[in-house]
Amino acid sequence: MTHMRAFVASPETPTPVLTERALPQPGADEVLVRVEAVALNNADLAPVTAEQVAGYEFAGEIADVGSTVDRALIGNRVMGISSGAFAEYATAHHTHVAPIPDRLDPTSAAALPISLITEYGALRAGGLRSGDTVLITAASSGIAALGVQIARALGAGVVIGTTRSASRTGLLERAGVDHAIVTDGGDLAEQVSHLTGGRGVDLVLDHVGGRFVDPCIQSARIGGAVISVGRLASPTAEVSLFPLAKREVLLRSVSYGLTPATVMGGLFSAVSTHLLPAIIDGRVTPVLDGGTWSFAQLPEALTHLREGRAEGKVIISVKSQPHFGSTSH
Repeated sequence: MTHMRAFVASPETPTPVLTERALPQPGADEVLVRVEAVALNNADLAPVTAEQVAGYEFAGEIADVGSTVDRALIGNRVMGISSGAFAEYATAHHTHVAPIPDRLDPTSAAALPISLITEYGALRAGGLRSGDTVLITAASSGIAALGVQIARALGAGVVIGTTRSASRTGLLERAGVDHAIVTDGGDLAEQVSHLTGGRGVDLVLDHVGGRFVDPCIQSARIGGAVISVGRLASPTAEVSLFPLAKREVLLRSVSYGLTPATVMGGLFSAVSTHLLPAIIDGRVTPVLDGGTWSFAQLPEALTHLREGRAEGKVIISVKSQPHFGSTSH
């Protein structure tokens, strides 16, 4: 086999196009993965500046390894992060994959890597301690819903989640929040103050950005922390500096990219140590958006995500076809 099916994004097309590409070869420190499922993320909706195979998050089986990687890994089931994931085969740095626990199938495992890395990294950046009260905004999104479970697995005492829609409070409760706040015009800081006896929360993970950052700061306790994780509303924010100073709140923004490899590799290592046991015993489990889409339906699934209809991670099943262009799934 020398070629594979892949969804290619380009500046000229609003959505990736299914086409044929040469089978990638792993670099010296990479693994080649036969992809079985991929997950969609908001980053997949961003325009690209050059033609490229789309996608970042996958699950599958290691088919080959580079010259410096242990060949004993071939055949292992893994979930991971790499550019070019929306294809039948993808390469990834060998430290950017983690083993799939036996209890998970590929479609469930594909929903985990980015959420695990992002939420774990943000919680650690915020200095989460056992018993802390944590506020997680946009907690009905796929990444943040898993963040609720991760916070709990790492020792959070009380977890508060926000959503824009009252219809999604059930999703927040299934994810494990103690209190759900519907941000439909009410004062977030006032509601948090009421739930915390006027103290505020120890740590905020904000996935919204924009005008939401300021209320998050006001929701934190004196000496608390606000970690900007996502920018669903806007990548920019106007912050009132006086309340920030008066409350002695730490404000930090995090984003974990593929380079340098050691940063994400370190996070994967920490996640494997601190969270895989919770995944194995079911305390951390992916929050999925209904059924699985077929590979050919990926453009429609991206529209589903773009329009805000997803409740949890959107998963695509990738099944190798005997001949390029086959429509059987």
